[in-house]
Amino acid sequence: MHRGQGQVTLAQANQVLAGMIQSLGAKHQFLPDDQPVAAWPDWCRGAGKTTDAHLLQLTTTHGIQLATLDAGIQGAFLIP
Repeated sequence: MHRGQGQVTLAQANQVLAGMIQSLGAKHQFLPDDQPVAAWPDWCRGAGKTTDAHLLQLTTTHGIQLATLDAGIQGAFLIP
C-alpha cells in the first residue's frame, strides 16, 4: 500500500496486512524467529544489512528460500 499524499496510519497498515495474509490462505505460514545471531555472512558489512542476513539465516534453517528484490543478499532468490 502506497499513498502519494499524507501518511498511512498504523490501523490502516494493519488492516491491509491482515487482508493480504488472509488472501494467501494456506499458502502463508509464519516462521518462528528461533535462530540466535551467531555469525554474520561476509556480505553483511553494517547494521543496515543485519535484518537481511538474519532473514536469510531463518529461511535457510527452515528449509525455504528467501525471495527478495535486493541483489545484495547472496543466497536469496532474486525476484526478476
